[in-house]
Amino acid sequence: MNRREMLVNMGTLAAAVSVGASQVAHATQGAGHDGHGSRKNQPLIDSAMDCVQRGKECVQHLIENFGDANLRDCAKSVSELVAACGFLAEVAIYDSERLKKAAALAIDVCNSCEAECRKHEKKHQPCKDCADACVKCVEECKKIMA
Repeated sequence: MNRREMLVNMGTLAAAVSVGASQVAHATQGAGHDGHGSRKNQPLIDSAMDCVQRGKECVQHLIENFGDANLRDCAKSVSELVAACGFLAEVAIYDSERLKKAAALAIDVCNSCEAECRKHEKKHQPCKDCADACVKCVEECKKIMA
């Protein structure tokens, strides 16, 4: 992939992430309409959305550091993370019957993303933040897998 293709892909990713995250954010507003103050899966939803947010921040950082070829694998990993955790938050909001399958996928994607981001965490704070969010999301996913 040449520099131009990567820039186009990163721009497309940033736009898609923005739209997807805003849809999930809208869906999470009003949590607690049942009078109980929170949703059944609220900690999982929160951790998944934190991964989406940290992933978006990481993507922005990657765009700003576009010339650093060492971050290419990180960009791929974060792209998968944002997609998987956005989906996880959606199915958790609706307490879908596929929630455990989504959580299993998110665990796999988060573990992969964390490993990639850890390679860059000393030099790039957004990578560290993203990796830390991945750890928290995996912890919450494991709780619902039990």
